[in-house]
Amino acid sequence: KKFVSSIKSNSLLSALLYSFEENCIDIVEDAYGNYAVQYLIDNLGPEICKRVIQIILNNTFVLL
Repeated sequence: KKFVSSIKSNSLLSALLYSFEENCIDIVEDAYGNYAVQYLIDNLGPEICKRVIQIILNNTFVLL
């Protein structure tokens, strides 16, 4: 939470989203990871929110 809220650089945000995309399944299935995803969606604005949701949707069948 502290790390995400401290991101000021677009390159860091891009790296975070890339890492999330690569590890989406593990993150979403983890209780604390799920909390982190909620924080991203709630606090990083509509464009980032759309991207996070799209990453999750792209992995929906794996999560089922």
